[in-house]
Amino acid sequence: MIRSELLRHLIQFEFKKLNHDYEMNRGDSGVTEYELSDLTSNALGNFLTSFTIFVTIITAYVIAAFAAGSRLTKLQTGVVNSCFLVSSTVMGILSVLIYGVFTRRAEAIAAIDSSSVATILDFTWAITSLYIILTTGGLLFMWNVRRLAEG
Repeated sequence: MIRSELLRHLIQFEFKKLNHDYEMNRGDSGVTEYELSDLTSNALGNFLTSFTIFVTIITAYVIAAFAAGSRLTKLQTGVVNSCFLVSSTVMGILSVLIYGVFTRRAEAIAAIDSSSVATILDFTWAITSLYIILTTGGLLFMWNVRRLAEG
């Protein structure tokens, strides 16, 4: 009961925010269902793009660690690891935030369409966990390559 009330208030807030943004930009009186659907589709596209960039960063780091990790000095390893951590963290946070926007807009669409039986699942924690595991796995891979080269 409390969750449904909270969800109803969140959806109303999202509509008010969208309507306010729409009025500020276009001068009209509201957001149509089509426009909300388009905004949701764009949010999903942005999430998929940011996820792809994140996976590209992880893949590039692992390939670089495999190809040159054993020959890097400690300073070079520190610089590479720092760049990797900053870029993967920024893309991970950005991706999770964009996914949150997509989820809120998808819930708003489901609330409008009473015939819809779709259930919106929130995978925010699963996505965040995946990002943390992949980033940690990349760092452990570099550590393993360096450890084997020293030993």
